[in-house]
Amino acid sequence: MILATRNHAASEDNDSNYLVDADLSIFGKSRAEYLASSRQIRQEYARYPDAVYNTGRKRVIQHFLDMPRIFRTAHLHARFEHQARENLAHELGEIPG
Repeated sequence: MILATRNHAASEDNDSNYLVDADLSIFGKSRAEYLASSRQIRQEYARYPDAVYNTGRKRVIQHFLDMPRIFRTAHLHARFEHQARENLAHELGEIPG
């Protein structure tokens, strides 16, 4: 199940889908909560210069935005999908470069 969080792909195992959705649930929180998490991620990767980090962060965000569905379970899809896409698109637009 932990490996399912690596690529965030849908699984035949619904428990894995819930675990992946829980892992991604921060995407669908309020803008303030999402941005606080984003700042924490940047701190976690502080060893990388902005140019390197920003390129990678954009790639990760775009990966999620390109997915037909971010959330695999019906419940979390209904609850978080719209806000998640808004948060991700907002952050993507704010990253320099």
